[in-house]
Amino acid sequence: MRSFVVAAWELGRCRRRDLHEVRAETAEHAISAIVVARGTHAVYEAWPSHEPQNNLRITFARRAE
Repeated sequence: MRSFVVAAWELGRCRRRDLHEVRAETAEHAISAIVVARGTHAVYEAWPSHEPQNNLRITFARRAE
């Protein structure tokens, strides 16, 4: 397991990011752990604690109907 920092912020709201430290196998798993606790309509970015230049960004949004 590695230590990741996950930043989360809601779409269309202020750009204040909530930072979370998560232990996971991959950045995708770290983001998934926060999505389950927080909800899906947001932007998530994760990076290894000691390698901030290696980041992954995922956006979850409602589908337009």
